Amino acid sequence: EEHTLDAIRRLLSLLEIPDVTVRTITTLDPGELEALEALPPSVAEEFRREAEKRARIRLNQAENFFEPHDLPVEMELLDGSPREAVVDEARRWDADLLVLGSRGSLDKERGSSRDSVALKIARSAPSSVLLVRSR
Repeated sequence: EEHTLDAIRRLLSLLEIPDVTVRTITTLDPGELEALEALPPSVAEEFRREAEKRARIRLNQAENFFEPHDLPVEMELLDGSPREAVVDEARRWDADLLVLGSRGSLDKERGSSRDSVALKIARSAPSSVLLVRSR
């Protein structure tokens, strides 16, 4: 998604640090996966394959951004909620910095973010977080 690509562009502008490894992940939407349980197994499997295909396309798009910069990149597709998956992986990797794209949606009446996945990750993250708002 564009907000994620904006985050990657911003990260690349910061990556003049030697010995950096970039790890990028995406998750399969748990809501989609739960909905599949109501379908016949063959149909559910086809929907899951399509969801995985879309997720792998997103990972490949991210990898293409890093390729010209000769940075080591590790890609991973995970099941589960994005907040839990990103926070768990950041802990597992002992990440120094998380860079997240954000749509920047704001509830104007309350002045607060509505269900922002990026904000939920930032609140739970074990390391520093750079939120990059899409323009």
